[in-house]
Amino acid sequence: MALSIAQAHQRRARAAMEAAKTAPQQSMAGATAYLQRHDAEYLVDSDLLFDRCIRHLTLALEVPVVMAPKLVHNAWTELLVIKQRQYLGVDWGAGDDRTVVHLIDTRAHLRYPVPARLLPQKLLDQRDTAHKPHPQ
Repeated sequence: MALSIAQAHQRRARAAMEAAKTAPQQSMAGATAYLQRHDAEYLVDSDLLFDRCIRHLTLALEVPVVMAPKLVHNAWTELLVIKQRQYLGVDWGAGDDRTVVHLIDTRAHLRYPVPARLLPQKLLDQRDTAHKPHPQ
């Protein structure tokens, strides 16, 4: 009987630890969603949007006031990184020349030839899947 009580306490402790780990992730997901939803309502890089997001987290999601600014900052930074990713394209080229890859700056409409040996292997692995036709 004592063993099952101890096991029950361990399970509760594990569940509490898992909930504590996921709470900041859920709060940051809430901040990210708020920033995406209200991005068009404010000027670019608006402090007002930042402050409103902090207020939303503390009032609606009951995030502690001490944690809210850091979560909003992390969400803001994550969104900026996502937006910047859209400015880079890859042109694998056609034919047998697999030694050069062109990186494309979509904002300035410029192409930069880069030796394939300088690129990460994970990126180069995508080259083969980019040219495969979809099954019909």
